Amino acid sequence: MSAPDTNIKRQEKEHRGPLFGMGFALLWSTVLLIGLVVWVVYAGNEPGDGVAVDGSPAPTEQSVPSDTDPAMNKRAAPATTDEAPAAGTPATQPPATTTE
Repeated sequence: MSAPDTNIKRQEKEHRGPLFGMGFALLWSTVLLIGLVVWVVYAGNEPGDGVAVDGSPAPTEQSVPSDTDPAMNKRAAPATTDEAPAAGTPATQPPATTTE
């Protein structure tokens, strides 16, 4: 069963907006896909990255958490003594005491 009254010119005019939107969506998705491919290729690893010669994972550099280094720890406890450290001794060591 076919449509009783088909006016191609009128249908083209009425569907111009949706057809333009579908064409734009197709174009935009193509641009995004090309961008993704370029980004993946650019950010890809060089051959052999992360693999040691024997095939095991390559060792990575160990990072030290900042809370183990008192100089980097912003929550470090203040010194408990009122005395200034002796010349040449680090502030983290207790001051030297002499017994007489």
